[in-house]
Amino acid sequence: MITSDDFSYVRFHGSTSLYRGNHPRRTLMGWARRITALAKKTRDGFVYFNNDYDAAAIAGANIPRELL
Repeated sequence: MITSDDFSYVRFHGSTSLYRGNHPRRTLMGWARRITALAKKTRDGFVYFNNDYDAAAIAGANIPRELL
């Protein structure tokens, strides 16, 4: 759902439980397609991966960056 034409915002909270776990690459590939579609409808886009105990957010954030 688009709520603003200024920006889009996608936030990831963890895959196995809240604030824990790596997101599977296949899941992130699907989100990369969705983010690409959002980027065509808004001026700016932000994707946020929460920090977590095992630093999975860092690895998770690198996959969409690679795909986009």
